[in-house]
Amino acid sequence: MEKQVFEKILACIPANLKKYKMSIALNIYLTWCGIRTGCIPFDSNTYIDPHTPLGKECITQINKIDGIHAIGGPYYDVGVCIVIYNTNPENKSKTELVLKAIATARSISDKIVEDEVSKNGINGFKTSLKKRQQAWKNLGQNKTYKKQKTQIHLNMGKLLGYQCQVDLSAPGFYDSPLYSITYEIPKLLWSFGFWCPQSSKQEISECIAKLNDITAAFEKLEIPEIRQPELKIQIVYP
Repeated sequence: MEKQVFEKILACIPANLKKYKMSIALNIYLTWCGIRTGCIPFDSNTYIDPHTPLGKECITQINKIDGIHAIGGPYYDVGVCIVIYNTNPENKSKTELVLKAIATARSISDKIVEDEVSKNGINGFKTSLKKRQQAWKNLGQNKTYKKQKTQIHLNMGKLLGYQCQVDLSAPGFYDSPLYSITYEIPKLLWSFGFWCPQSSKQEISECIAKLNDITAAFEKLEIPEIRQPELKIQIVYP
């Protein structure tokens, strides 16, 4: 079954993303397997706007695969994206609550940014640096805005299946040493990574178990290039 599902996943990926096709498919496959709660595979170099014809077609094709569901919307810290999540009955309702929480927090935080931009008459980089800096300072001091950013980051950690759910927007988060956790197959441009505080001893130990789960899932596809993913754990100092 796994090989047939993987072929269906590969067929859903647009032709213009050929270079990243295997990497995207592996993230969606791990979501189908339930190893990841969800993924946002069309991001950065592979970005697809869910509201474009290409994005809508991609969502339609993915939703023909049993066990996963694709949806487009404000489920990221900025902009809109395509989220794919596992529809196992035990977790589906919890995941959809997480998606709703992210969208709600985004709605509130976006409105605060919109009001701040309007108040300061900001018009992109044509606005003076001083005004833009003041706007960011005001946002940084806005307790409601900070609370929503925290909710977004923590819930995204849950959605994406991170071992540690952390608030990347917390003051001083990057001022202390952090664990960088990455599962990867470099030659296929595939990686699945996240941050963990140094206090996360149990979560770090659980990463080994997750590597075993990922390896077992990949072995079922019988593709030599992906049978042995790597796990890199390193401490990153500020």
